[in-house]
Amino acid sequence: RSYWMENSVSIWCGNFKNAQALEAFLEMSYDEEAMPQSAFMNQFDICYYDNDFQEAYCDEKAQEGLSIKQLVEPLSYAESYLPMILETNKTYNSIIALYNFSYENVQTSGANVDFLGVFKYNTKIEISKRKS
Repeated sequence: RSYWMENSVSIWCGNFKNAQALEAFLEMSYDEEAMPQSAFMNQFDICYYDNDFQEAYCDEKAQEGLSIKQLVEPLSYAESYLPMILETNKTYNSIIALYNFSYENVQTSGANVDFLGVFKYNTKIEISKRKS
């Protein structure tokens, strides 16, 4: 369903009460067979991903929410795929990006998170830094 794909990034946008709520959504625990699971993985039917290749943040200051492009801009390599992202009229305060991962949209949205898409990125483009 989902798999390793070099230079691909899968992106989800959502709304969370705060950064701790986003962290709890992403936090992995392990079942009796040592398989990782999290609310995020369960909601989107993801069996496994390497969280070393994950970027996620919640902009708690964005009371009215941010556009998708505003959320994506601070992510690594965003300059290489930002032009491919289509805007919607929805706003969000959180983003989850899984690098070298291709999600095959089994589930496109959940209670508070929407799957945006899979995009190719270029590592030769300067890495963005999120403004604090």
